[in-house]
Amino acid sequence: MRTIFWGLFLAWIHFTVNLNGAPVELLPACIGWYVVLKGVRELPPCAERDGLENPLKVLTALTAVTWCLNTIGLRDVLGVVSGAFGMLVMCAELYVVWLLVKLMGAVEKIVSHSLRAAPLYTLWQASAVCTVVAYGMSLTTFLPVVGGVAAMMFGVAALAAFVITIAMLYQFWQAVKGYEEALAHPVELLPPGDPED
Repeated sequence: MRTIFWGLFLAWIHFTVNLNGAPVELLPACIGWYVVLKGVRELPPCAERDGLENPLKVLTALTAVTWCLNTIGLRDVLGVVSGAFGMLVMCAELYVVWLLVKLMGAVEKIVSHSLRAAPLYTLWQASAVCTVVAYGMSLTTFLPVVGGVAAMMFGVAALAAFVITIAMLYQFWQAVKGYEEALAHPVELLPPGDPED
């Protein structure tokens, strides 16, 4: 479970430098998503875990392509295509995080301990709204009629999305602690119908 947390940290917290005026991520998000994939494979088997592996592989590939485009400077050259590709990556990430939250709920039932699935789902919903608004506003900031308002709304939504991301990382860290506590003090489950002693 710690591996999932550190993968999310790498995928969500970006360390960027400017090379010749172009921003380049030192640790691309694809590395973080690959680490998340490795962490998911360490969890107990369940349908939610199996259903998460392929979307995680796709997201890892999409973020790798994004990093390559940004690194060689093609993001600005491709214009609308780059914007559409960015929207695809955003949707893929929202979907994968939703699947991760569902996985936390399934593992909660397996280990009989809270892994913060309910607060994570609430934060995911808020994150989805803020991310979609921020991305939508970023696409309209060049329009003269709505440019100023869109830029302001983009800033507010991006700030809210950042705060929610930090809150989600905190909740995932609490899930790590809960999972480790559950492993340290396992609850023996009786088969259905057996009387308790």
